[in-house]
Amino acid sequence: MIDEKQVRRYCREDLSLIENYYEAVRSEEPYQCHHRYELNDGLVLSVNDLKNMGLYYKRPASELIFLKRIDHYRLHTKGSAHPFYGKHCSEETKKKIRKATSEEKNHNAKPVLQINKETGEVMAEFKCIVAAAKTVKTHKNNISACLCNRQKTAGGFCWKYAC
Repeated sequence: MIDEKQVRRYCREDLSLIENYYEAVRSEEPYQCHHRYELNDGLVLSVNDLKNMGLYYKRPASELIFLKRIDHYRLHTKGSAHPFYGKHCSEETKKKIRKATSEEKNHNAKPVLQINKETGEVMAEFKCIVAAAKTVKTHKNNISACLCNRQKTAGGFCWKYAC
């Protein structure tokens, strides 16, 4: 499926000469007309680069190709074309990301009690299951199973919600 009016802006020749034309016309999937210059040697030129070089509008059909929209997206998000390629976060930004994704951010978290399975004594209180699991070095699903009475212990302790 292509928009011929849109493609006419790019091609000065018969559109049927563009590679994949008949496939694009017959398909129900969206196709996009694409400049071959963007495909050469892994060097991806932007639309602005092509316009500045005078290679964007009214090109011969041999310089164009129809790509499925998903293939077009993949072309522009691979390797050096990906918007985050080669970029690194500062330590301050990494701390902000960690804080935003930590268990302290979970507003639905319920505090849990770690209980000694032999004496029944409360050993510690945690803000949430995730914090308890990290401290005891067990999986959060095990503690959750204890809290829901599907198993008796997790990480060698009994667990209860702090009410």
